[in-house]
Amino acid sequence: MTLDREALAYWDDAQQSWVAEAGEFEVLIGSSSEEIQARATFHLTETATFGGPAKQRVALSVNSSVKALLGDQGARTVVERHIPGFSDNAQVGMAMGLSLIQMAGFAPDQITEDTLRAIDAELQTLDNAPASDTAATA
Repeated sequence: MTLDREALAYWDDAQQSWVAEAGEFEVLIGSSSEEIQARATFHLTETATFGGPAKQRVALSVNSSVKALLGDQGARTVVERHIPGFSDNAQVGMAMGLSLIQMAGFAPDQITEDTLRAIDAELQTLDNAPASDTAATA
């Protein structure tokens, strides 16, 4: 069975678009909710946003504010890939106006020069990346 992102999406008024959030899901198949004959779990690996008004992507870099990076799903994914748990860190909330380069000065062991270069290079590819067409297979 294949489920596309539309099967998992909800309308987000704030973003004015459909959102299928990453996470683990369970599919139940049966003649009723009391007579389940089969079940399967699957993991949607990437959040997909689609179907809203066309938005022009703003070029982001390690010089962009943390707020801008975390507000863009693609950039957030890039930052999280290189600095796991970054967006969940309570102290990040106090640094939303800082850039990653500025934050590196406060946490040089966690945000190294190599990490900044890798994040910046990957952020530059976001402008050319095709829209995500995420599907999940159970």
